[in-house]
Amino acid sequence: HEAPAAVGVGVGVGVGKDVARRHRRRLGFFDSVYSVIAPGSKESANSAMKSLSGAGIMRGDSSDPLDKYANQIRRMNEILAGNPEWVDLLTPSARRHMKSYADKLNKLPQSDVHIPMNHMAPAAVTNLFTEYYHKIGIGGLMFAPVIYYRMDLQLFGHNIGMVVAEAVNETSLPNTLAVLGTHTTDWRAGIHGVVWGYIHKSHFASTDEQWAFVRSEKACGAFLETNTYFYTSCLHGFGHGLYQVYKDDLLGAIEVCSHVKDDNNGEDASQCATGVYMEYSAGVSRYPLTTEICTSSAFPRACWLRAWVVRVAAIRSMGPTDDPCHDVAGETAHADCIYGLAKAAYGIFLQQGSSDPLVDLCGRYSGEAAIMCIYGSMSMQARTIEGKAVRIRWLTSAAGTVARRLLCAS
Repeated sequence: HEAPAAVGVGVGVGVGKDVARRHRRRLGFFDSVYSVIAPGSKESANSAMKSLSGAGIMRGDSSDPLDKYANQIRRMNEILAGNPEWVDLLTPSARRHMKSYADKLNKLPQSDVHIPMNHMAPAAVTNLFTEYYHKIGIGGLMFAPVIYYRMDLQLFGHNIGMVVAEAVNETSLPNTLAVLGTHTTDWRAGIHGVVWGYIHKSHFASTDEQWAFVRSEKACGAFLETNTYFYTSCLHGFGHGLYQVYKDDLLGAIEVCSHVKDDNNGEDASQCATGVYMEYSAGVSRYPLTTEICTSSAFPRACWLRAWVVRVAAIRSMGPTDDPCHDVAGETAHADCIYGLAKAAYGIFLQQGSSDPLVDLCGRYSGEAAIMCIYGSMSMQARTIEGKAVRIRWLTSAAGTVARRLLCAS
């Protein structure tokens, strides 16, 4: 599809056959997997931004760091051929714009690049994203912070996506998602920002119409047949945008997610809920998720994950037999709490030097609680290897081995 002139970001790289299908192909070998920063880590996108002030890599180095990514960009040129939202970053003009963008970003004072948790970025950095979006596309906006500063895009990428969402329409949205879908963990934040930004500015006549659009090939449905990881991640971004529309009405937002709870074994609705709870607790509202909220939720595991993510001190101080969910009554409700705990705690156990966090974390449980602990832990582990072709075999083998060991022991 051709994007309108006012929306397009530059000259495409040539139209090839089966463009629509190729747009949805993933850059399979491109596994520039970030070390997933565990909840509670002192590192964050905001702290990474501190490197912008006087720390540009251009000093004393005449080489272009973009050259190290040349092969990856050439491969993207092939995959995204004909996509008007992709700009070949190896052309002389794109190189100049990338360097100019990086230089201006580098010179912004810290006060202009600090992005708070409510996603309201200062005008200076937002204007910079807007200016260069039409020169280097969303691919260039996402690439430059990593190429020049090795920055974590988790929050930074959200705001890039939000800026781009203001410019895209129904024609350019799937092309934009196709660009973001060529990468693994690091560009996921851009998908979230684009989707929630687009939902936030759109007006749908009904919940049915809203879900129909989100799950269509114009939006998240573009990933359904080719990459379920990005499909669910896209629905998570929808949940973020949903709560922004329903701000301070948590039950109203969750009700929209529940609208499709009978479809796809409830997974679409659950992924939507993860975005709602994250936005409620760490976005525009920043309200605490209490035991009462999570135990009464239609999506308790999604709720407990966000509840435990912010309870870092409690996780770090866990003894070898402690059960932080001990006060949650009922076998299933208790297991739901442990799922969220395990997903939040897995990375922290690794940080603290555990050689076998699955056993150290889940060995204290039995029955349904042990199963949910393994499920939560492996869900977090999967985030670090979603680009690996062997991930399913590895997860099946590892989870099965540990599950049998723990369940037999119990």
